[in-house]
Amino acid sequence: MEEEKGYRSDPDAAGGGSPAGAGIGVLELGTYCGYSTLLIAQALPPGGRLLTVERDPRTAAVAEKLIRLAGFDEHMVELIVGSSEEVIPCLRTQYQLSRADLVLLIHRPRCYLRDLQLLEAHALLPAGATVLADHVLFPGAPRFLQYAKSCGRYRCRLYHTGLPDFPAIKDGIAQLTYAGPG
Repeated sequence: MEEEKGYRSDPDAAGGGSPAGAGIGVLELGTYCGYSTLLIAQALPPGGRLLTVERDPRTAAVAEKLIRLAGFDEHMVELIVGSSEEVIPCLRTQYQLSRADLVLLIHRPRCYLRDLQLLEAHALLPAGATVLADHVLFPGAPRFLQYAKSCGRYRCRLYHTGLPDFPAIKDGIAQLTYAGPG
């Protein structure tokens, strides 16, 4: 795994290889209040679509209001209330997501490996897809990182970060680029 200090914006991080970004599918697992959802939605190219999944209905209700208040309709940003484990198998049929060119894992690090494997099993990751996983060092997702490094299907980078109020606590964001099933 390639490791870097800090974080830099990568224009290729959206991945997918779609011409001019047409039809890019983005999946965010962990909406919380919708802050990152709004930032991603603002950056979507025309024809792009963001599905964001939040398991807590109360938190999702707040995020839904903020997303709509910001002017994003249900066609561009769809908020799904449910657990990632239940939602991922339904993405293709129930939510018409044929592929996820960019996946953000910002929910529960202990679920990252399970959810990545569900995305693979349901053929939702096209070759070139980018998976960004936050908090992989603290609280940590060691099984997820080990799998990504050893399975042979991902090119991995680790960006070292810290917690703003607690500089002694080291964290990291993993950027995975999917090479394909095999």
